[in-house]
Amino acid sequence: MSCCRKVVWLFAVVLLSSSLLLTACGGGGGNKIAFISSRDGHSEVYLMNSDGSAQTKLTDTNQRNATPAWSPDRKQIAFATGGDGYEDIYLIDANGGTPTRLTDTDGGNRHPSWSPDGKKIVFESKRTGGRWQIYVMDANGTNQTRLSNNSANDVHPDWSPDGKSIVFAANPYDDDDYNIYVMDSEGKKRTKLTTNSATDWYPAWSPDGNRIAFTTNRDKAWQVYIMNADGENWTRLADSAEDGPAWSPDGKQIAYEYLSEIYVINDDGTNQVRLTDTSGRNMSPAW
Repeated sequence: MSCCRKVVWLFAVVLLSSSLLLTACGGGGGNKIAFISSRDGHSEVYLMNSDGSAQTKLTDTNQRNATPAWSPDRKQIAFATGGDGYEDIYLIDANGGTPTRLTDTDGGNRHPSWSPDGKKIVFESKRTGGRWQIYVMDANGTNQTRLSNNSANDVHPDWSPDGKSIVFAANPYDDDDYNIYVMDSEGKKRTKLTTNSATDWYPAWSPDGNRIAFTTNRDKAWQVYIMNADGENWTRLADSAEDGPAWSPDGKQIAYEYLSEIYVINDDGTNQVRLTDTSGRNMSPAW
């Protein structure tokens, strides 16, 4: 083997070994769950491994943080914080650092969700007063554009894996009963997926785009359900839940909050495992 070929071969081995090591250790966020915890007195963004180990505080804002969301490349996390009386969306590197502010308006901005290509972020905003509506912006915070313009509160947007659709919850009759809707990525073709006299909200696409998990109180208690992406075949997954569900990257598990702690469960409803056990509230998992 020539000297040049040996160098190329050794370089390839080093790259492969580094990749395997990063995967095993959760490098780049691939094996991490981001979540919110108030264990230290303020609601900060934390990270942990998918088995609940290595729980580490990522932010130190001393403010109320909420709704973290991983970027598709797992290098950044968008989240909301109420640092000046209203929630605004910030961006932080997955290895920590100083957050970058993306929105700066009255009324509140929260619940970010990334487009699959990582170029845009969809979120809910109350900047015009009255009702929560869905907006989209570039990932650096520019070009903030309103997508929904309804008399309803439109909340909890989640971008589909193919980038073509956004699922969300709405209460068009201005009451406490939310149902789940889907629209295209330009805010058009609004379609109702659930029709329920209770509340269905916090929808989350499965990684393959074929299913949607959501939280509902249709059975008189908060629970996690799964349905097909067209709204058919509802299945109860977890008997008790409080905060929105989050799919694992392989689509085989779902994380959610119950009684201020975070749990994971298989997508067939088996093997429920508790990941956190601390004071304060642990909530809003993002996988």
